[in-house]
Amino acid sequence: MGICRGVPDILEDMEMVKPTLLFSVPTLYKKVYDGVHTMIETTNPIRRTLMSKALALGEKKVKVEENGGELAGHEAWQWNTLDGLVLKKIRAKFGGELRVGFVAGAACPPEIIKFMDR
Repeated sequence: MGICRGVPDILEDMEMVKPTLLFSVPTLYKKVYDGVHTMIETTNPIRRTLMSKALALGEKKVKVEENGGELAGHEAWQWNTLDGLVLKKIRAKFGGELRVGFVAGAACPPEIIKFMDR
């Protein structure tokens, strides 16, 4: 269990504590969302394509799993590869062990919740 030292240190604290559960206000999730999308917009075209594809497959994976299925064939291979190359680095910003995130204190935009699920 950990309590953040303050907003400027939150990502460093999370990397140190490696939380499995996170209770936060929408601002933290929005900060990560904005950071990733800024990175996508400013990176080279190859990385931009890989990041966009990883997020799109992540969205598809969530939808398939909600219906009791799982990705198969080529998509499963792509997901595993892109997850290791791209999404693992994003999860590392939260300590790499986060399983569930809770948001409270204000409304959280649906696109941010969908992004976090991916």
